This record gives sequence, structure tokens and C-alpha cells, in this order.
Amino acid sequence: MTRRQTLRNRPTLADMARAFGPVDTPLAQLAKGYVATDGETGGAVTQTIGGGWIELAPALEGLAIAWRRVLAHYRVEIDVGPLDRLAGALARGELIPQALVAECQATVTALKRAYRRMDGPTVKSLCNTTSIEILLADTPNTGRKAA
Repeated sequence: MTRRQTLRNRPTLADMARAFGPVDTPLAQLAKGYVATDGETGGAVTQTIGGGWIELAPALEGLAIAWRRVLAHYRVEIDVGPLDRLAGALARGELIPQALVAECQATVTALKRAYRRMDGPTVKSLCNTTSIEILLADTPNTGRKAA
């Protein structure tokens, strides 16, 4: 692969904004002391790339799972544990310490730096595979057998 082809497959700033927007916004809100919530359940929510709303805790868990896979593929060492801790605290309805939010923001910044050096289509493929695995794990077994 030539240098031009490699650079063409690298994520752009717009790609980064799309990929990390759903986590940047709630982390910025938490840093200011608030977060968007669901009117019915009162749980923290975030807006997806498509414009829909999803619960923040499971979204952060999924983000951590997906990035573990991507980081393992590229053999990059970044600790995504703060995202897991924040997701757990949100799921339990605990108060969120500002130090944890700052750790998560630092983790996301490190992920962004690593993402800029990765192949965009490969990262997207790894994340899509992880999303499918999460959906299959959450879907109850309907009794169908594999062919």
C-alpha cells in the first residue's frame, strides 16, 4: 500500500467527530455537573450518530468493549477501565466524581489520538463486529438451530 492510499484510509477530523461525538457530549456535560436524562426512567442518555437517544451506561460499556477489540488488533495499550467504572456508576445511579469524569475524558483523548493513526475501514469493521456480538448476546435464544 502506498503512502497516499494509507493516508486516504486514515480517519479525518469529521470521522473523529462522528465517532466520538456521542461520548464527548455527555462527558462534557458531566464535567459541568449535569447530563441529559430520559424523562421516563431518569437515566442518563446520549444522542446517537443517527439522532436517536440511547442510555449512556450501556453505550459506554459497548464503547469500552469495542475499543478493547480495536486496541488489541492494533496492539495499542490504552486503559479503558475508567469508561467501565463510569458506566457502572451511572447504571447504579451513583454520584459521579469529577476525577472519574476527568479520567474518562483523558481516556477518550488517548483513544482519539490512537484512532487518527489507524485504518478507518478496519476500525469500522471491528466495531461493527463487536456491535453484532453485543446484540446477539442481548437477544434471547429463539430455539433456532444453526444449519
